[in-house]
Amino acid sequence: LIPGTRYTISVIAVAGDNQKKSSSCVHCAHTEPEVVRNITVTNVTTSSISLTWNDPKGNSSSYRVQWTDSVDTTSITITNLTAGVQYKITVAAVTNEGSTEGQNTSVSQYTRPGEIGTPTVSTNTSSISLNWTSPPGEVFKFRLEWSSNGDMRNMCTYDNFAVISELIPGTSYTISVIAIAGDNQTEGRAHRITAVTKPEVVRNITVANVTTSSISLKWIEPKGNSSFYRVQWTDGNVTHNNSVNTTSITITNLTAGVQYKITVAAVTNEGSTEGQNTSVSQYTRPGEIGTPTVSTNTSSISLNWTSPPGEVFKFRLEWSSNGAIRNMCTYDNFAVISELIPGTSYTISVIAVAGDNQTEGRAHRVTAVTKPEVVRNITVANVTTSSISLKWIEPKGNSSSYRVQWTDGNVTHNNSVNTTSVTITNLTAGVQYKITVAAVTNEGNTEGQNTSVYQYTRPGEIGTPTVSTNTSSISLNWTSPPGEVFKFRLEWSSNGDMRNMCTYDNFAVISELIPGTSYTISVIAVAGDNQTEGRAHPSPQSQPKAVADLTVEEQNTTSVRLTWLRRGQCMQSYTKRLKVSDESIRNTPITRFYSKINDLVPGKQYNISVTTETVDGTEGAPIWISVCTNAGAVKDLICDGPDTTIAQVILSWKKNNGQNSGFKVTVNNGETVNYTHSCCNYTVSNLRHNTSYNLSVETQSCGLPSRPETRLCWTGITNPPIPKNYQDLVVVTNKEYNKFSLQIKRGLLDSINGPITHVGVLVTQTDPGASDLTTYVSKTYQEWKEQATQVYMATVKNLTETTVTSRSEEGPLDIEIGSENKWGAYFNGPLEANEKYQYAIVLFTRLTLDNQLVTGKLLAATKFYNFVQLPQNPVVISIAIGVTLGIFCVLLIILIGFIIYWKSLTQNESHEPALTSGFHLSRSVAVRVEEFEAYYKKQKADSSCGFAEEFEDMKLVGTAQSKTQALTLENKPKNRYNNVLPYDSSRVKLSIIHGSPYEDYINANYMPGYNSRKEYIAAQGPLPATVNEFWRMIWEKNVQTLVMLTRCNEQGRVKCEQYWDHGTKHFDKITVTTSSEIELEDWTIRDFYVKNVKTAETRLVRHFHFTAWPDHGVPQTTELLISFRHLVREHMDQYSRNSPTVVHCSAGVGRTGTFITIDRLIFQIERENLVDVYGIVHDLRMHRPLMVQTEDQYVFLNQCALDIIRSRTGNNVDLIYQNSAAMSIYENIDP
Repeated sequence: LIPGTRYTISVIAVAGDNQKKSSSCVHCAHTEPEVVRNITVTNVTTSSISLTWNDPKGNSSSYRVQWTDSVDTTSITITNLTAGVQYKITVAAVTNEGSTEGQNTSVSQYTRPGEIGTPTVSTNTSSISLNWTSPPGEVFKFRLEWSSNGDMRNMCTYDNFAVISELIPGTSYTISVIAIAGDNQTEGRAHRITAVTKPEVVRNITVANVTTSSISLKWIEPKGNSSFYRVQWTDGNVTHNNSVNTTSITITNLTAGVQYKITVAAVTNEGSTEGQNTSVSQYTRPGEIGTPTVSTNTSSISLNWTSPPGEVFKFRLEWSSNGAIRNMCTYDNFAVISELIPGTSYTISVIAVAGDNQTEGRAHRVTAVTKPEVVRNITVANVTTSSISLKWIEPKGNSSSYRVQWTDGNVTHNNSVNTTSVTITNLTAGVQYKITVAAVTNEGNTEGQNTSVYQYTRPGEIGTPTVSTNTSSISLNWTSPPGEVFKFRLEWSSNGDMRNMCTYDNFAVISELIPGTSYTISVIAVAGDNQTEGRAHPSPQSQPKAVADLTVEEQNTTSVRLTWLRRGQCMQSYTKRLKVSDESIRNTPITRFYSKINDLVPGKQYNISVTTETVDGTEGAPIWISVCTNAGAVKDLICDGPDTTIAQVILSWKKNNGQNSGFKVTVNNGETVNYTHSCCNYTVSNLRHNTSYNLSVETQSCGLPSRPETRLCWTGITNPPIPKNYQDLVVVTNKEYNKFSLQIKRGLLDSINGPITHVGVLVTQTDPGASDLTTYVSKTYQEWKEQATQVYMATVKNLTETTVTSRSEEGPLDIEIGSENKWGAYFNGPLEANEKYQYAIVLFTRLTLDNQLVTGKLLAATKFYNFVQLPQNPVVISIAIGVTLGIFCVLLIILIGFIIYWKSLTQNESHEPALTSGFHLSRSVAVRVEEFEAYYKKQKADSSCGFAEEFEDMKLVGTAQSKTQALTLENKPKNRYNNVLPYDSSRVKLSIIHGSPYEDYINANYMPGYNSRKEYIAAQGPLPATVNEFWRMIWEKNVQTLVMLTRCNEQGRVKCEQYWDHGTKHFDKITVTTSSEIELEDWTIRDFYVKNVKTAETRLVRHFHFTAWPDHGVPQTTELLISFRHLVREHMDQYSRNSPTVVHCSAGVGRTGTFITIDRLIFQIERENLVDVYGIVHDLRMHRPLMVQTEDQYVFLNQCALDIIRSRTGNNVDLIYQNSAAMSIYENIDP
């Protein structure tokens, strides 16, 4: 029949003859209309849903929609609905008479969610935070879309707030916030706002130039975008500002010597968003002082000056003479420079210094000369009737000449000499002269204090006297000699008996003589000092005999001691005179039979004579001797081992004051001897690099050599050698799709030219054919990716800081290429799968950095090694297999669905959910998603009796495993709780640094996740004594995601040592700097820069700190923990695909196990359509004891599973699970 058609049916009984009929019975009936076809939703608003459909086959009069009157058309708009709510709508065709209705067709549809209210926005350099109010009606989640310059990105959140991170600083973003209904498809109207991230801080702000009235700055533009820069400066009283479009500025019209605080901030295009400013404090240069007044004495110079305009903190004085520079500071406008060398010219600079003790004004230079010192030991060397000879010792310090002045009281004369002796002639006999000597400086103007000496010239010889005698006396008369005479002395002798007398007259009577006796009488004129005598009259005497056996008894660098023997009986009374050659005057009268001559020049040849002399000046024959003083040792011997290809040491020294014939250079106490005649340096070659040598320098001369001056010297280093068999000394030990590992044997690290300090690896896909690959050491991975270079430096390993475990003294060196670590400015980026790469090894004996890039120095590189072929990415292979299996599974699911649907039509009774058979002593209790709610209600009945049995069944799971390392005496103090100890089979092992086998222990285990068997590390909260090991684990396992599920202190008890600080905190060889912190109501997100101080490598670790887990119990709602898991998982998927994520609470079992289980559970529901809480917890407990520690946590996990399933099917309105008051207290078990 035709569906929906009215039929009149007559039923007539017919007899056997097929002719006789009864009267007819007439009945009218309608066939049911056919099901309406292609029911579709044509429009949805926040309060209405519009539907259309096709007429059913057959006839129909109207359509009955579930909650409305009948309609005559094949469409309807349902109004007055609630926004964001799912409605189930059924449509059935109705026949003309209005009572016969066909089978209905259903459609489920969410109304569009409403538009959010205007959000509040806060920004920083790389993120934008938004908070908004939910629109009327219901919302499942919110989707945020943001774009800049056409690049569109999005994210979702279940909260009324979101943080959009990893944005470009200084960039305008258009952000749309869209409410999404429970079907994850129906979206409300987008609310659009524009927000601008703050520009990044300007980098490397430096002072380029400073004058007395200006300061010039330059900086590097910040990362990201910015339009111009706002510069502000202040002296503390007045503030000025200016805007510039370039990365430099010169600020003018400043006051000299004043400190200015200058801030520079980048500003975005629209001109209102300003980044964090960077400050620099700088003083302007102070002005130049006025011309100072100067006064001097022998050892000091005094100066006075006026202060320059502006401000001055202090004055610095520099003075120099002959290259030696000294300085001093004063806070006054005057200074006295003391301890100077007399008679020396000094160049003195007076410099005004600003308050930073660094910024200096222009130097004002003056030249001043100290007065020479007083000449020393001025003595009379010889006196005649018309001359006086003087000598003296040169004064301390410097002098150029000597001014000699003499006077007899009436007439004054003067003369200048360049030596330390003078003979003054044309004097009057017997007269006293006052002689002064003063040293004069080089420029001839500055004269030192003079020294005076008084000396009489010898009186003259008397004329021939007249003599008269008697028996007992002799009378004499004579005439006075020219010049002046104070008195006369008469000496007479007979047979050796000597007697004398004095007279002030020109006559004398010698009485009491022996009659008939011959007397020799001498008449001698005596000067006014009663000492200086003239020549005796008469003078005839025989010439005295010369000395005998003149010998050198002792000699050194500056003196000689002579001895001699006398000849004849009268020599005892003779005067001996020493005369030294090569000197203007060294004529010394002595009465001894020895003499020590001082103040000689080292290493010089001298001819010395000794002459006997009678009292009247009669000299004997001089006796000469030749002698050489010993050589003087060199001064200030220094050595330098330059870094040259030929190993050598350069010796240099200062020459002493003496003479020399050359220098003897000895290596290692006579191993090698070299001679040189030049002064004052020598290059010792034929040495080995990086080796110590004992080098000595000995001065040679005509006399004995000097004492040797010895130094311990090291030769330099040079480029390391590349062994001929370098190809055999590096092997590829491991290859993965995006990286490979190298093992470098010790034979390549040849230290003959100096120790190898660093090893680098160059990487290329195309050998450039360069003869010297070291030119590529400054090229980075980023430049290579941008095709700016064919070769790049992948990484550098510092061998001077390598730990014992990573490289023993004799073991090989392991380097991984593509590990994504950083060293300086080098990023060891991932390689491309299924590609070929070549590498070369770069060896350094000395490495220098500029902006964290290698600039060369002493290095050598091998040629490129053979190609390394990387395998295909297993994910690609898995995708190919997965696509094939996926198609098969889809077909299989369709088939199974059809069978289930067919069976459901034939069965009317309900059935219980199908569980995996018996969970006791089982590893799994897997339930299909569509049957889980019924299973949950069954297990939850009778105070969760079913879940309690499941949890009790796992009490002994894994406990039979060994915990040997955790129980050792050395490791026990490292455990927070004595009943939470890691299994040996899965514990995390650290590297051994100092050789102790217990250094590798930390209370932590690898935990299986959904994607990897070591996806997580479950750890206890660090103790004060284990914080260093905790950060060492983070570094060695390359952890980039860190989850903390406890507060440091809960209810007055320490649950975990705080292992970070608001600034920088140091942990053994690792420093941790908190770069950002975003504190929200239920959790806090921090970014840590973790730096290895040995290698200078820095990594970024994100810290997710969940703070809403009560001290007792489980989280307030399942939604909180599920949302937190989504946040963590998003970061893990982006940054922790190849490294474990560390999760810890206090003991690292209860809350930690709950979090890891939720992560696996969500994957299981989404990808397998199964729920197996029991199986997941069982698996975790096989790797660490007590994972999911309490029954309440186990029930909470099942509640999470139910809420996740309901949120997917739309049956859960608010996804909130409130804690039951009956839940027992959750707390880690105390030791």
